[in-house]
Amino acid sequence: MNTVVSPHDKFFKLSMQELRIAKDFFKNHMPEAMQKQMDFNSLHLESESFIDQEHQAHFSDVLYSVEINKKPGYLFILAEHQSTAEKLMPFRVLQYMCLIWDKHLKKREKQKAKEEYLPIIYPLIFYHGKQTPYPYSCDVLDCFADKELAKKILHGPVQLIDVTKIADEELKRHGAAALFELMQKHIFERNMEGFLKEILQEGLMQWVYSQVDGEYLEHVIRYVVNQGEIQDVKEFFAELTKALPNEEEKIMTIAEQLIQQGMRQGMQQGIQQGMQQGMQQGVQLGEAKIIKNLYRTLKNEEKVAELSNLSLQEVRDLLEKIEK
Repeated sequence: MNTVVSPHDKFFKLSMQELRIAKDFFKNHMPEAMQKQMDFNSLHLESESFIDQEHQAHFSDVLYSVEINKKPGYLFILAEHQSTAEKLMPFRVLQYMCLIWDKHLKKREKQKAKEEYLPIIYPLIFYHGKQTPYPYSCDVLDCFADKELAKKILHGPVQLIDVTKIADEELKRHGAAALFELMQKHIFERNMEGFLKEILQEGLMQWVYSQVDGEYLEHVIRYVVNQGEIQDVKEFFAELTKALPNEEEKIMTIAEQLIQQGMRQGMQQGIQQGMQQGMQQGVQLGEAKIIKNLYRTLKNEEKVAELSNLSLQEVRDLLEKIEK
C-alpha cells in the first residue's frame, strides 16, 4: 500500500534535511539552557522515520543525532500537517521516542557496544495547521483524565515485586494469588519436594483450586513437573492425590500425559544426536528414567508397557538396568 506524500510533508523534510537550516531552526526555537548542553558541530541527520502508516498522511518527522553533555543524544521534530490538531499528540511523540530508543539500543548491540543508559531525546512539535493557535496541551500528563494520579505513576519508579525477597508466610496471605507466587519463588530450587508437601499439607493448593477454574490444577502440575526438580515423582503424585481425592482420575491422566510427552522428547533428542548412537542414548538415558518414574507412579509393569509402546520384557530390562 503506497502512502501519498503531501506537499507539506515534502517541503518540511526538504527544509529540515538541510544542515544549515536545521541548525538555525534549533538555535531559534530551543531553550538557551538546553542549547548550552549541546554540541551543534556534532549535528547529524539520521535516515530513519518513525511515523506509522496510519499517521503518515498527517505527520512527518526528522531525527538528528547530537552530542548532549558529551554523550549521544537526539533531536526529534514531529510536524503536524493535518488541518485539525490532535489532542493526543504528546502520546504520539512518546510512542516515537520509544521507537528511537529501541532503534538506538539495537544499533549499539549490533556494534557490540555496551549501553547502560538511554540517550536523551529532545522532542519538538512543529505545527502549521489552519486552526490557530494550537488548541491542545503538549504535556503528556494532559492526555489522562486523572492528571495527578498519572503524574505520580509516570514520574516515579516502576513498582518492583521481588518475590524472592518476600517471606513465604507473607505470600501465603495473598489469597488466590498465593499459590502461583510461591510456585514461581521456589521453582528454581534443586529439590521442591519439601515446599510442595508443605503447601499440600496446609491446604493452600486445595483452597486455590476451589476458587478458580478447574483446569488450573493441570497448569499447576504441568508447570511443576516441566520446570521444577522433583526427585520422587511417585511421592509427589501420591501426595497430590491424597490432598485432592476427588480429582484422582484427572491427576493420573495428567501424569500419564506428562510421562508420554517426556518420552517423546527423549526420543527426539536421541534422534537429533545421530541415528544409531542417538537412539541408544535416547533409550538408555531418556526412556530408562521416564520408565522408572512411570513405574513409580503406576506400580504396574503391564500398564507401563502399554503407555510406552514397549514390550513387557523391554520395560523389565530398563527397570533392571536403571536400578543397577
